[in-house]
Amino acid sequence: MEQVQTQSRRRIAKPIGLYILAGFNFVVFGLVPLLTILLSIRNTQQELALFDVMISIGFPLFIMAATAWALVGDNPARYALLALLTLWSIVVVTNTIVLFSSEEAVSFRPSSVIGFTVRTVFWTAINWWYFNRAHVVAYFKQNQ
Repeated sequence: MEQVQTQSRRRIAKPIGLYILAGFNFVVFGLVPLLTILLSIRNTQQELALFDVMISIGFPLFIMAATAWALVGDNPARYALLALLTLWSIVVVTNTIVLFSSEEAVSFRPSSVIGFTVRTVFWTAINWWYFNRAHVVAYFKQNQ
């Protein structure tokens, strides 16, 4: 009679850094840009293209949703969050380049625009670094 051996695997606890980075991502990449965009749309006298408004509002909403999903521990959520953060960084860098190469006289503070862009790229890199660490990947892959 063959005895079936069950291999009990110990569940990997949710890394504490996941809570910290998820909270940071939810607020800094989601809530703050969303509120900033909504307030600036509300206070503008210009007519804005619907596509631009949808992209500007959609990115923070999807980043907040992907952050909450990643906090659950689903591995596809990790990929979705990293992809959205990367796309958001590309949009921010592209907007910065367009802003600085624009011929129009727009009143803005170059130092704050550059600071925002550098912070966005820096924190996206931190997310890539953290979400690809061995123990974090192991946590996300344990449910597969």
